[in-house]
Amino acid sequence: MKKPKTPAASYSGRILLKRLLAVFFIISSGICHASLLSTSSGSADSTGTAGQAAEGHDEQHTDNSQESRNGGDINHRLKYRNVDFAERERIIDTSLQNLPVGSELTESDYRYLPAYFRKKWEALLHYEQGSSIILNRWFFLSPEGGYNPEKELEATLEFFRRSPDDSCYFPARYYLIYHKLPETGRCADLREYLYNISIDDVSVVLASEDKSSVVSSMGHLSIAFSGHNREGSTVKHGITFLGYVQEMNDFASEISGYYILEPFDRLRKRYNEEEHRSLREYHLNLTETEKFWLYLHIIELKDQNLTYSFTSNNCANGTRSLMTVMNQDFYNNSEHSYVTPFDYVKFIKKSPKYSGETDYLTAVDSFYNERNLLKSPDEMPPISTVTGGYTFSSLLGNGGYFSLSPFSRKITGDIRDYYFLHNFEVLNLKARVYRDSFIIDNITYIDSYSLPDILSPDFLSPGMSLSLHGKVNTEHTSLYPDVAGIMGTSILSPDTGLSLFYKLKTGLYIPHDGLNTYLINSAGSYFINRRIGRISLAYDYVWSNRSEYRGYDYAFTGGYSKELSDNLVLEAEFDYYHLKRRKDYTIDRRTVSGKAGSRAMYEISAGINWRF
Repeated sequence: MKKPKTPAASYSGRILLKRLLAVFFIISSGICHASLLSTSSGSADSTGTAGQAAEGHDEQHTDNSQESRNGGDINHRLKYRNVDFAERERIIDTSLQNLPVGSELTESDYRYLPAYFRKKWEALLHYEQGSSIILNRWFFLSPEGGYNPEKELEATLEFFRRSPDDSCYFPARYYLIYHKLPETGRCADLREYLYNISIDDVSVVLASEDKSSVVSSMGHLSIAFSGHNREGSTVKHGITFLGYVQEMNDFASEISGYYILEPFDRLRKRYNEEEHRSLREYHLNLTETEKFWLYLHIIELKDQNLTYSFTSNNCANGTRSLMTVMNQDFYNNSEHSYVTPFDYVKFIKKSPKYSGETDYLTAVDSFYNERNLLKSPDEMPPISTVTGGYTFSSLLGNGGYFSLSPFSRKITGDIRDYYFLHNFEVLNLKARVYRDSFIIDNITYIDSYSLPDILSPDFLSPGMSLSLHGKVNTEHTSLYPDVAGIMGTSILSPDTGLSLFYKLKTGLYIPHDGLNTYLINSAGSYFINRRIGRISLAYDYVWSNRSEYRGYDYAFTGGYSKELSDNLVLEAEFDYYHLKRRKDYTIDRRTVSGKAGSRAMYEISAGINWRF
């Protein structure tokens, strides 16, 4: 589609916007819908990469026994020694031993292996749809290991034969091939890991959305597991996939990532106390075999510098890969090209392995929970939206409109039982089409703010907005930068479904004819009812150095939203703008009256919102 002309668009404004956007993403405190590592509080040194958490949790273990000194096999010491692994009966012991040595492993050789072996092998390589989501070549022994499982198996067999003492770097691979643990005499890390960490219980842990950080607004996933250490004490750890925020420039950035293993108390403290995010733990009823594979594979991720990507290999993908190592049934075929934490916990909750939940609530969520207003995160609707419908403008007449956003949760949307008022939009595009006009109304890079209850611990919650848009009474596309801070509060009445709110928005609008600083006072109400839907009313009054903002000085807005199904929402909106007269104001040729003085315009729209 040919790009519409943008009259008087400011080049310097676009440069400013790009720089502001870059700064915004760099200083954001999370990704993945997750918290990122930082050198101050989340580095690998401070939390420990996989296999290192025991150093901070238990004193260094020393064993003067003859077996330990000689590097004897400690498999008999493990709690799994009596487990009758079903896969032992399914794998032909000689299958791998009889493969060609010193020559290439062919595709037919690989296909000759039992199906169970191939599935488990590719799960250990984190394969999804034919290739590994781990892009870092150091995770593989073959240069082709990321997309060729036969070559990686060939390289692994050769590695074990050539360097038996190094087999402890890949205990899960070794066990899959030889049905026993590698010798641990020279494997200090593996020996310490086996002595100090065990897995009796496994759960998926969801950190709630971080409303102060845009890229953490979809939550964060970890895996927690607990067991008895060598002293008989119960210890609990968490493992999560994180990336380094210092390397991030935008959503498409590929940055360094690590699987971090740490005591669960430390993980909980970081989210509950430092980031003010609640945790919900989804417990699983797993077999000893499933837990054993996770147990062996975690140490294989130690010190691996992996590639982290917001869209292709985030915390949700990383968690799903670990879960799939235990059982292929934990792989969910997402409808998106990416996986969100909310999507994955919905999938987990439907699994026959799911056995219950435990909450670790912040003071804020405890406040709403006591009032029966806390919504389960796995009940949240999809966040990708496409909207289209009919619109009428008193300036331009009849037309149609559409908008789309990969990440959107509008405050006016009918989200049933959502416990307080929160708006979240990223990369939203809205446009209108008339008989002889195509208008891009706005491009919203970020519009995130909350209106928490005035009695809650965070009754004033800061937000921000970064967008491109023009005046409301224009006939063409005119996009100019608008940067603003937002803060507001509300009074919630759960019994009636009525909420009263006040919002203050202050910012800088940069049209072609100069800077415009402004302050918008908004007041109104929301009414929420399961049968009726959500109704919103708002009044906006503008203070600015030009006595108007985007062509108006005050506005009335009314909205209606009703869920038709889990994915379809009916929405309607009415906007009335009071257009302030200016001395240099040019009367539009479509205006009915050319009289001097104040004028008004209004818009009506109705359509269907598809959430997916």
